[in-house]
Amino acid sequence: VATSFFPELYLMQVIQKMEQTYSSWGVTYGSQYICALKGSTVRMSCMYRHPSQEGNIKISVTQTFWFAKTDEGPVDVKTQEEYADRLEYSSSKKNCTLTIRDVKESDSAVYKFRFITSRSGGSYTGEPGVVLIVTDSDPNLTVRKKSSSWNSNLICSSSCVLPDHSTYVWYKNGKDMEIGTYVYNTWVDSDDTLSCALKGLSITKDVINYLSLAYAPVLTSVSADPSDGIVEGNRVFLKCSSDANPPANYTWYKKTKIKDSEFYLNPIQASDSGEYFCVAKNQLGESRSGNLNIDVKYAPKRADVSLSHAEIVEGDSVNLTCSSDGNPAPFNRWYKDNQMMLQGQGGVYQFTSVKSEDSGTYCCEVGNIYGQINSSTVLIN
Repeated sequence: VATSFFPELYLMQVIQKMEQTYSSWGVTYGSQYICALKGSTVRMSCMYRHPSQEGNIKISVTQTFWFAKTDEGPVDVKTQEEYADRLEYSSSKKNCTLTIRDVKESDSAVYKFRFITSRSGGSYTGEPGVVLIVTDSDPNLTVRKKSSSWNSNLICSSSCVLPDHSTYVWYKNGKDMEIGTYVYNTWVDSDDTLSCALKGLSITKDVINYLSLAYAPVLTSVSADPSDGIVEGNRVFLKCSSDANPPANYTWYKKTKIKDSEFYLNPIQASDSGEYFCVAKNQLGESRSGNLNIDVKYAPKRADVSLSHAEIVEGDSVNLTCSSDGNPAPFNRWYKDNQMMLQGQGGVYQFTSVKSEDSGTYCCEVGNIYGQINSSTVLIN
């Protein structure tokens, strides 16, 4: 047994050590996709890692560089003529940044970071790299509010990196309003439309897609129809609404997630009682509503009678307990041999000292304004 166990244990330790060593090599990119407008400045960032030593041999980095267009293998982009005077490397504490100024459409490529160490065969290329797409067409500018107030700064933004010190043209209801920066302060009404463009871009005002003022959801609220007197078996309509542009998508929650902005509880069940809220969300943010309490009223569905003693001896203190459900809480009526005895809300009929004349069959009736039900009988003998 010993001769087979220890070699297997040693092999497992070697495999674990190899896995730890392998996992300690890596490159993590800040972003894996960058869209940039021609003439802008692009920055790609990453962090890299490697083991400090293997066995007694220390590992140090001897070279780092970025490369792209790998037809001829990893070639430092700094050595390529097409990037002359437009590149800059910066690194500190295993951070790595590539800056490309005045980007051209021909710069579109997948860029990867590679580092070489003092260890034999110790070079590493970070996958999958950063995809750079450079365009000179419409950068898909959109207008959004900096806050939910109608009198607030407007921001012209793009999913693409834009040239530094760009000049923006602002339009309100189709008219030129201002030439300036990407931030514009103005008073707007709910039916105003605003848009922005880059000055000098080969797009005329006539083909700009005017967008209504974009902003994240605000004033998210929930409602129920009917709002009160919700009775089991009826139909209830829950609605979530908000002020947002573009229009928000809604998700309802009650312990678990429920889809859609509006939904019917048809027919509503007692189990649907609880706290509901919804979340409104669009591309610019999200907003949570307050809680909506749904309290479903229903007639009692069950009534059970139990005895406090399995065997009853004259003189014992005996309790009859009637348990039931229902909303609102049901009333209780007690019957002995089909004759009503005592009515009350407690649901307990007490014999302080049971006597022979108390022998008989007992049951309870429970009910509320929505209905009533009788329990089965119990025998006291």
